[in-house]
Amino acid sequence: GSELDFSSRQPEVTVIEEESGAVLRLPDVGSDQNYLAIHIALSFALQRYFQTVNAPVPGLLVLDQISRPYFPTSGEDEDEAEISGGEEDEDVQAMRKHIDFLFSETARRKGLQVLLIEHAYFADDPRYVNATRERWTRASGQALIPLNWPARGDE
Repeated sequence: GSELDFSSRQPEVTVIEEESGAVLRLPDVGSDQNYLAIHIALSFALQRYFQTVNAPVPGLLVLDQISRPYFPTSGEDEDEAEISGGEEDEDVQAMRKHIDFLFSETARRKGLQVLLIEHAYFADDPRYVNATRERWTRASGQALIPLNWPARGDE
């Protein structure tokens, strides 16, 4: 219910709270979850604007690990987190809201594609399962960058 105000002159985002009318600068909005919500909302709003003005901008959003605020990694060797129903904490519920938004907004907009690179895998959501093109897990032995690619000599 809050509003986002975006200024492109001197790039700045402010949040206007619905109930209090308080104006918050980005450093004042709080948690990583709030930053994520603002980032996603602004990205989709800009895509909507570009479409409205027929700007020569591809209808593509690439989002990488939006689950990070909800499932922080404990190290570089993290594998995918499969979510498949059962009792859910508020982090999983919040992630589901983001996933629902991505699907509903993409379905609502013609010509918009969203590429989501994600460690969380919602095995119990048919939309998510059907939209998944690759699962790079330890079990699959595949990765975004193939493990057998040659390394440069200076590394």
